[in-house]
Amino acid sequence: MLTLRCSENEFLAEDDEPSRFIFEYDGKLLLPDRADEETDVGYFSVKYVDVGGAVTERESVFDVFDSDSTCIQYYEALYDGNDDIKPRVARLAHGDDYLWNPSLLILDRLVVYREYRGRGVGLVALRALIHRFRAGAGLIALKAFPLQYEGDRSVKPEGPDEAKLGYDQFHVPMPKATSKLRSYYRQVGFLQVPRTQVMVRSPEVPVRDVTSNGNETSA
Repeated sequence: MLTLRCSENEFLAEDDEPSRFIFEYDGKLLLPDRADEETDVGYFSVKYVDVGGAVTERESVFDVFDSDSTCIQYYEALYDGNDDIKPRVARLAHGDDYLWNPSLLILDRLVVYREYRGRGVGLVALRALIHRFRAGAGLIALKAFPLQYEGDRSVKPEGPDEAKLGYDQFHVPMPKATSKLRSYYRQVGFLQVPRTQVMVRSPEVPVRDVTSNGNETSA
């Protein structure tokens, strides 16, 4: 059975920076091997942006998002400048049932090492991350961007950790890889925001249940 283990987290007791409204969690994906020992099969990173808390404390919502290089990209795609989610984004995720809750859960990164891909590990991990971290969020978002295109693909992997990713062996054109990734995320309810790389879903919609081999078990 897949286990997600978060890294130790700490924060300042006295913090006046806008970034105090962003909570980050990262950790490892672990599977038992034949000897029942834990095997590291990937890693994850999520960010929770407490927009509602920032509004309550009269902190600039823009400054909160701008304090993090990842979060600011979501602000531009999802927020209207009035401390709320853009109406078209709210309708996409919630239909006509949106009640004001601008706080955002960002599924920032989910990586499954090459050896363990094709077993449904990523879908099970996505579902677990949504269940664990969606409390309090009005919207869940991620970017459908193939991670193999983040760096220079002509550079050979350096060290065992880089080799585990296997990105140097991907030869699919970026448009096709992106389309495939969007289809993958749609399996757990994400919808693309038009003219952006961002996909969103409501935290109130049940997550389709999948097993570790990628088969759906219930709706």
